[in-house]
Amino acid sequence: MDHLTVDNWIEDQDNMVQKIIDMVNADNIRENLRNVSYKPHLAGTPQDNNLAELFRNRLLEAGFDTAELVPYNVLLSRPNASSPNIISLHTESEISEEIWRSHYKETELHEDDFDENFIHAFNAYTPAANIAS
Repeated sequence: MDHLTVDNWIEDQDNMVQKIIDMVNADNIRENLRNVSYKPHLAGTPQDNNLAELFRNRLLEAGFDTAELVPYNVLLSRPNASSPNIISLHTESEISEEIWRSHYKETELHEDDFDENFIHAFNAYTPAANIAS
């Protein structure tokens, strides 16, 4: 298999697009989807890193000249199991009554649905707060 180099791309741009399309394999897509969805992989976790390494290696095996994992520092929100994010609606009265509450945990449909690293729903881009109007 030819390596996908920048020089090849520039010299043979029209044929290169078709070569890339021809390299797509439905079985690989199926396997990749299975690998990505098999275990929870919240950003920055060891499982997330395992997947990054897997796909970097797949790119190299496919003939890419280089594929690098570049570490960087970011601030990420994380779910808190002891104090989960919940959205609720309350009545506007002296004695506020809760009329609706969001679900932060999905119902397990099958015995094998439980994974100790499962990530329950959380508001990833919102700081914890009580909001009232």
